[in-house]
Order: sequence, then structure tokens, then C-alpha cells
Amino acid sequence: TYRAGQRLYGWDPRKTDPAEQLADWWYWDWGAASPPEMHSEVFGVISEIATYWYFSEEDRFVCDEPGYVSALRNTVDSVLDRVRVNNKVTSIKHDLSGVTVTSNNGCVNAKYSIVTFSLGVLQKGDVKFDPPLPDWKAQGIAGFEMATYTKIFLKFPTSFWDKEKFILWADPHVRGNYPVFQPLDLDGLYEGSNILVATVTGERAYRVESQDPEVTKQEIYDILRKMYFDRDVTYPEDIYFANWSKWDWAYGSYSYWPASTSLQEHQNLRANVDSVFFAGEATSQEFFGYLHGAYYEGKHVAEFLAPCIKVNQAGCTEKKYDVLTGVTPYDLYNPDNGW
Repeated sequence: TYRAGQRLYGWDPRKTDPAEQLADWWYWDWGAASPPEMHSEVFGVISEIATYWYFSEEDRFVCDEPGYVSALRNTVDSVLDRVRVNNKVTSIKHDLSGVTVTSNNGCVNAKYSIVTFSLGVLQKGDVKFDPPLPDWKAQGIAGFEMATYTKIFLKFPTSFWDKEKFILWADPHVRGNYPVFQPLDLDGLYEGSNILVATVTGERAYRVESQDPEVTKQEIYDILRKMYFDRDVTYPEDIYFANWSKWDWAYGSYSYWPASTSLQEHQNLRANVDSVFFAGEATSQEFFGYLHGAYYEGKHVAEFLAPCIKVNQAGCTEKKYDVLTGVTPYDLYNPDNGW
């Protein structure tokens, strides 16, 4: 596990020390969305290292009014008339000659399909494959995990907090209990908005998404009163957060590699079955957990299939493993396995 690696390098936070637990959450959970004990030491850091080394060491907060989705809409604007929205896929019938995708609004026949369901959707089995996915594929899907990362937006009548980018709370009893707040009313952001963003991950995120939002408002209010005991802390007027773990098109925020997984097992998650191909952030070895991981995987599969479609060739296939080894041999760290 990643925790084992931390211990070897001298970091093993005491369970009874709130400050150490907060530092541990801040360093790891805030990005990975679950504790170090749940992640592979070897593969757990790949997507973060690749992202920050390849692109930039800085994080940017998108405050553009059209929203983050505007980039996607502008990219696919030319084909929007061919996109079927509000169609819930229920089954995919497949063989080497093609696929039939059935939704609540009918069927679509094609030579190939590229499935971009989240790992959570694939694991839940809401979409039926006919015939069922082979064992090597089912095991590849089952071998990885979904994390939940929940940002909670709260609007207050007044702004009483410190004008800092990050405000931290070391809960004396529960690790990761509303550990970080981000004011959005800072200079250059949403000045005068009186909006505060809290972040929870893992089990705390599941709890927030399952309980009444009024309970969450009260919990955060109680913590803020402890933090700012000498100020006039007002009660939040409104609250919003995404229900990642409950939405049936997601069942979580993004994927991660647990301990004891291998590159071969991940390649089985990536690999096609007959004419059904798979893409998404979870199939990215390099950028799993990130939107650009989904982008590059979609691009990879499209470029792989384009020559097959051009010459009307059936049977294009990606590398897979019927037998897995416990450790990935060095010679398998190659492009065939997404490396």
C-alpha cells in the first residue's frame, strides 16, 4: 500500500493526533479521495505525477460563468445534432460482426461501439452485456475501485471567515471531518458572494451524500462556530453538492488503483470484448482520475478503430491477459499496456 511506502520513509501519523491526521489527509486524501491504506504504492501516484510533471505544477480554479463544460460543448458543437441525450443504455449485444445497443428510446446497430461508462457503472451491472463479459474482463472491472470526492457549496448571509485560500480544521475525533474550507469571495473570484466551499472524501463523502442536507448545514455551522468562536458566525442560507456516489451514471467521482493490482489487470480493464471497446478515465494508466485521462483514452481508442472502420475490417482487438501474474514484469511496461 501507499501507507507502507510512507512508513518506510518515516511518515506514520498517529491516530490520536488531530494535527497529524489533518496533514495526512491534506497530503493524500484531498487528491486521491481515500486513505493511503487503500492505494497501490507503485501505481497510486502515477496519475498525479504525470499530470503535474507533464502539464503544470499549478492548479487552476475555473470561475468562468459558462462553466467547465463549455470547453466540451465547443469541441463537439459540429456533431451535436447526432448526439442522443437522455437515453439510458440498458443492454449491449455484441459479437465480432458488430453491436446492438438498446436504450430506453430504442436500439442502435453499429460495427463497433466505444463504451465510456464510469467504472462504477460497469461494476454495478446496470448495463447488461449479451453474451456476458468473459471472466478476464469481469475480473479486470472488479479489480479497481471508485472514490467519492464531494465539494459542498454553502452560501452565508455574511462573510466572517479569514480571507485565505485554504482554511483547515483538525477535527479532534474524526479524520477528514470537513478538514478544508475554500472561500470563493476572495479578490478576483466571486467577490461579495459569501460562498464557502467545504470538501469531504471517502466515508465522510458517502455520509454527506446520504444524509439530509440540513444535517450537513448544521454540522458545518457547528464546526465553524468552534473555529471562529470570537466572531459572529451566521447560519448558511443555502447548500449544494453533487451526489456522485448515488447518481446512476457515475456511482462515484473517479477511479483509483488499490493495492495488489497490476498493469496486466488494468490492461484487461482497457481491452475490448468483440466489437465493444472501452474508454474513460479509469482505463487510463497514466492519468486515471483526471478528465484529461478520459480524453486521451477516447482519442486512443478512436485512432485505434479508425483504420478498421476505413477498410471495413472486423475483428480489430487490443491486448488482453487470460492469466495474471502477481507482479508486472518490466518488459510489459510498454504502449500495448497503456504505459
